[in-house]
Amino acid sequence: IVYGIIAVFLSALTRKLPKTRKFINGTPTIIMNNGKLYRKNMKKAKLDLSEFMVLCRQEGYFDLSEIQTAIFEYNGRVFYC
Repeated sequence: IVYGIIAVFLSALTRKLPKTRKFINGTPTIIMNNGKLYRKNMKKAKLDLSEFMVLCRQEGYFDLSEIQTAIFEYNGRVFYC
């Protein structure tokens, strides 16, 4: 019951105040751009190179040179361009 109340409260809070949404959910982080890996952003996203490679292979990218931009979303998925 307590978990449900907290979830409803946080949901209402993020709908009413957009700035809290950024704090609670997080923001997308650029992991790779123009073939350059951003290690600091990977650390911020709590993602190491092997986990990033697994995510790339799951999406069909077996070579990092095929990826121009990779963005780590707050829900744990990686968006590739």
